[in-house]
Amino acid sequence: MNRLILPGLAACALIAPAAVRAQAVTGAIRGEVTAARGPVARVEVVIEHSPTGTRSRTTADALGAFLMTGLRAGGPYILTIAAPGFETYSVSGIMLAAGAPLRLPIRLAAQQELLVTVETLRATRLSAGPMTLYDPAEIAGVASVRREIRYVARRDPLVDSFVRAGPAGVGGLSVDGVRLAGAHGPVSFDAIGQLAVKMAPYDVSEAPGGTIDAVLRSGGNAFSGTAFVSSAVDRDGVGYGAFLSGPVARDRLFFALAHERLENDRASLGSAGRDSRYSAKIDWNAAEGQRAALSYIHHDFAPRDGAGGWRAGETTDAAALHLNSDWSTRLSTQAQFTYRRIERVSGASVTAARAQAMGGVVAAHLQLGRHALKAVLGYERETIRIAPVSLPGVVRAGDHAASHYSAGVQDSWDADPALNITYGLRLDARRISGQARSVVQPRISATWRPRKRLTLRGGAGLFTQTGLQMPGDPMLEPVGAPIAFDPGSRLPSLWKSSLSLDYVMDLGPFGDGWRLGTDIVYAAVRRDPLFPDHADALTAVARIATEFDFGLAANVAYIRHDVQDGDPAQAAHPRFTDDVRSTIKFALDYAHAFVADYKTRLSLFGEWRSFRPCVTTCVSSSIWGWAPPDRRALGVDLHIDQDLPLSLVRGGRLKLFADVENVFADRHSGARIGVRSAF
Repeated sequence: MNRLILPGLAACALIAPAAVRAQAVTGAIRGEVTAARGPVARVEVVIEHSPTGTRSRTTADALGAFLMTGLRAGGPYILTIAAPGFETYSVSGIMLAAGAPLRLPIRLAAQQELLVTVETLRATRLSAGPMTLYDPAEIAGVASVRREIRYVARRDPLVDSFVRAGPAGVGGLSVDGVRLAGAHGPVSFDAIGQLAVKMAPYDVSEAPGGTIDAVLRSGGNAFSGTAFVSSAVDRDGVGYGAFLSGPVARDRLFFALAHERLENDRASLGSAGRDSRYSAKIDWNAAEGQRAALSYIHHDFAPRDGAGGWRAGETTDAAALHLNSDWSTRLSTQAQFTYRRIERVSGASVTAARAQAMGGVVAAHLQLGRHALKAVLGYERETIRIAPVSLPGVVRAGDHAASHYSAGVQDSWDADPALNITYGLRLDARRISGQARSVVQPRISATWRPRKRLTLRGGAGLFTQTGLQMPGDPMLEPVGAPIAFDPGSRLPSLWKSSLSLDYVMDLGPFGDGWRLGTDIVYAAVRRDPLFPDHADALTAVARIATEFDFGLAANVAYIRHDVQDGDPAQAAHPRFTDDVRSTIKFALDYAHAFVADYKTRLSLFGEWRSFRPCVTTCVSSSIWGWAPPDRRALGVDLHIDQDLPLSLVRGGRLKLFADVENVFADRHSGARIGVRSAF
């Protein structure tokens, strides 16, 4: 589960600019059907989503190759192949990642019916750039008093506590394809079906060089739900929330609803004064090969300042409509239409802004033998209105508008059963007041699995962002940070390249399944209004992870940073803000049922960093607070929960839980305890 993300080279806490991008909210499967004598042509391939009973089918071509797109992220799925002259072949336990196609090698047998699990196959996830996935079970074990997405994302190596914006790092947060502000998290933990942290998404559907993409949970044929009540121990804060999902019409129409509210009456800088989150999602199987999903998000966030007053307020409303269509065994399309409205007001009367955007992206997939071709077209209209400000020269008041255009073509080629090469071009353009600026971005990546235990991934490409930067909370962003409203301003862009190695090792008496890996990532700014041309970053990580049969999972990663940004505002400090030299991140997760099947879970996450203090005007350098030069800091978060029976509901459970942040720290610590029911 360990991958890396490069911390950004952009200003602290700016809202990530919007870009026309088709955040992948669905999964895909491709493969090749063979037998002892070679490819098996014209066989039917059927995949079924177990929670909903949704089936998709296609027919392999003359080379035995097949491609299925637009599938719900997650799973589990069961894939079945019935070919004349062969016994039925089934693969169970398939889990799909949004935006990372799974390639399955299928080998039929003439005399034996086969039922295998995906773990026994040489299945390969085609994501050449480093990417970490978190499912609901992993998210449930994250200690977070504020229940914010950034607490999940920072478990990835090299995601710092305050997730940076900008083209060199994390380009912001998307939920069901809608680009949203910051990484505080506009949705409840319980509403997230899958969270992906991507450092270098080389697919031409992606514009920013790094993203956090969340996919909302969908309903299934069985009703399920949770509810919780909690208290923030040291902040006089209460919280409550609920999640409910199920069928409206079995096998056809499903819903999922979530609400969460956290309150805090005690003034504490960085603690939420009021945080209210709503989300809703409808999934519709209109016909075989025709699927639609509609989602809506509302978020109201208002933290307090150190004096007990309201520091700022932010309200977000967003909606997304996704249409997934299979037109033939070779051609499929995905259409995505999004809307967002973000209003931000500063309690200090420094800035007041409202951003609104509406647009859409259409992607077409065509399979030609071992080549999976993709074409992408997108458009978005964005407007930002800024009220008069009390600090002249920070931002320009008035209405600002821009049109964003995107196009891309890509070929994903299975050169042989062990090697996939993907290459393509993406064009992004922005038009403001009749003036247009554009960037052409070439990209290439490869995934090679020469042995079942060894996988090599790598790639290189150019990335950009075309969106307007909305002014944020002035207490958290550098004074005088430029806002990209100048029609003649150049589009920021940078080159990124990465190389990753993963190996599964058998350590004999210590067990099999030890996952060892390393990642090397390099980013070089080509042009950026905020930074000089020589800004670059080199990051390396070494990681190891394993799981034991008695319920313990463990991982540790060592990260070495070498970042040079030449911040023009701090000429005496040419290195990155929060100059982190080395980082060690580690996690332990233990779950065991001591009584019947009522589990006890203990999840621990720690981070040790060697760094220099924040050198720009940011108020808070990290969750660990201020530090003298060359300080070494250790932070440990702890989550504990215990299952109990709930006799009022069939199959129901109660769960007592506690989250403790910075267990060994005197400052910037926190705790939340509560009870959760589930059915």
